[in-house]
Amino acid sequence: MNIRLIVLALVFASPALSLAQQDPSSWAGQAIVLKEPGIRIGHTDPKDGETQRYVATLKLLTYRVEADSDEFIKVRENGLSGWFPKEKAVLARDAVDYFTQTIQRSPENALLYQRRACAWHLQGQFDLAIKDLDEAIRLSPKDHNLYHCRGIAYQAQKDYDRAIQDFTEVLRIEPKDPIAYVNRGVAHVARKDYDRAIQDFTASIRLDPKYAQAYYNRGTVHKLQQNYDEAIEDLSKVIRLDPNHLSALLNRGWVCSQVKEYHRVIEDYTEVITLAPQDARGYNALAWFRATCPEQRFRDGAKAVELAKKACELTDWKKAEYLDTLAAAYAEQGEFQEAITVLKRALQDEEYSNTNGRLAMKRIRLHEIKEPYHENDVR
Repeated sequence: MNIRLIVLALVFASPALSLAQQDPSSWAGQAIVLKEPGIRIGHTDPKDGETQRYVATLKLLTYRVEADSDEFIKVRENGLSGWFPKEKAVLARDAVDYFTQTIQRSPENALLYQRRACAWHLQGQFDLAIKDLDEAIRLSPKDHNLYHCRGIAYQAQKDYDRAIQDFTEVLRIEPKDPIAYVNRGVAHVARKDYDRAIQDFTASIRLDPKYAQAYYNRGTVHKLQQNYDEAIEDLSKVIRLDPNHLSALLNRGWVCSQVKEYHRVIEDYTEVITLAPQDARGYNALAWFRATCPEQRFRDGAKAVELAKKACELTDWKKAEYLDTLAAAYAEQGEFQEAITVLKRALQDEEYSNTNGRLAMKRIRLHEIKEPYHENDVR
């Protein structure tokens, strides 16, 4: 099945950050790197139009810009959105050049190497990121943030042992760092050491009970372990802390489908579409549910086709998993030849074929005898 969304987030750069520049004059939607630590975000008090009300201090090095103006940019920190001066950040695509110039002026400043490492990381240049962080640690060996960043770079290289070593060093220097616990927990998940991962996520929550990402990661591990009640509890906590957390809504919707709380499935997927009408994931998830739900009263082939087509349109018909969903929708509507044609098109994608090929062929045989496919179908 193609919507079992499990995204365990390293807290460094959002997995959705992009270096693509859609509008040269706008920073909205772009990745940025902060030039300095301790930046506060907030908004102007509407009562007098002048007083600044701060809502959070930025904890990370890089963010996605939600909106911008001539002089300010808006970002989100742990579910809270606020503005800060544009001059305190640099677009990720320009960050390597910017920090290289500043390093030339201040070659003994460890924080500049750290920020250039962040820029290298966003470009996928993990070796260069680690090289800069090695130099930063040489210059400032007691700065726990430097080990943290290097651990994330090792994580990106799938060198989980070194990543765990660095995150553990962070916690030796700064035992009350909730982000380090989250990132070490992600490394444990990569090694399939789920018990240690949950211990780390729980430790993070104990240090910061409002840390949405810790609940989210723990919830996704409960989901992996099929501890669905615990998963729903954690994912619901995420949504209370950050109502715009799309991945939490998508994951909770899927978990609710496993415990047959079908009305909640519809509510969660519909909320994703409402919050992010240009995000294909919500349409795809709801289309799959409407096409394949084990209970007939929740299925709607025509609606499923409409939703699945929207998901495909938003991704230029290039995502095989969404074609897979469209095929299931066609079959539920009784258009079996269309379903077979679309599934065969999906099978042209090598990655999809390798992971879903056997089930797709079974579904094709099912459709050849004019039968749709439903979840938990054992035929």
